[in-house]
Amino acid sequence: MRTSSTNVIMIGIATCDLLCMLIIIRNGYIAQKMMVECTPPRTLYEMRLDWFLTSVHNALRRCSAWLGMLIALVRYIVITDITSQCNKYSTPIYGMRVTMITFLASFVFSLVFFLHVDIVEAGTWQPGGNCESEEIYVVYNQKFNDFFESGNALLARIRIGMEAIFSKLIPCFSLPILTFLLLNEMRKTLKISSSTLEISMANKSVRKSRKERTTVITIFIATSFFLSEFPLGIVDGYKAIWRGNMNYE
Repeated sequence: MRTSSTNVIMIGIATCDLLCMLIIIRNGYIAQKMMVECTPPRTLYEMRLDWFLTSVHNALRRCSAWLGMLIALVRYIVITDITSQCNKYSTPIYGMRVTMITFLASFVFSLVFFLHVDIVEAGTWQPGGNCESEEIYVVYNQKFNDFFESGNALLARIRIGMEAIFSKLIPCFSLPILTFLLLNEMRKTLKISSSTLEISMANKSVRKSRKERTTVITIFIATSFFLSEFPLGIVDGYKAIWRGNMNYE
């Protein structure tokens, strides 16, 4: 698994998706707990932690989508340069570098996402007569940041628009193109003989089979990301253009 850049990027995608699922499970547990009648509202610290994890989830989803696009791009570069004796794009170091840069870029986007919302005091809550506690609790809520909402929410529209373009639409529109190029290269490799004096026919067959399997997996990943992220890109674009008074999600 550590012998190619493609496998390293796959590990990055799997890590992002695993952490996303853990955050979703954690949020689902909290939501179920809050449905109990006598459960007090979330404290200020808990609300801030919830929003921080929501921002992390946002970063990981974006990073996973970007890595899905990059894995197709890197794989295309690798298979179009198979004659090179030292293809730097196929090394694990290159895959690690691509993954780390993508992580950092995605978290920069999510930093703006995090700053878009403030946690403010919304009122008080007192347990009902069936509850043992009689303590009065402060209720906190999420509120759009006034800085982003000023000027007819111009900055908010820009942020959501950039989210739609760079995080959803660009990866989704580039994936079909890269998938077509990968399929085209696979057809070429089936027609062109790559026999050499140094490599036996058996070893050549094994290597060719492994390359084709990796390319097929890459195409599958690229297609699945297109199906999952493109509708969300349309939704984000709608939010940026016709924002109105929609609740923040």
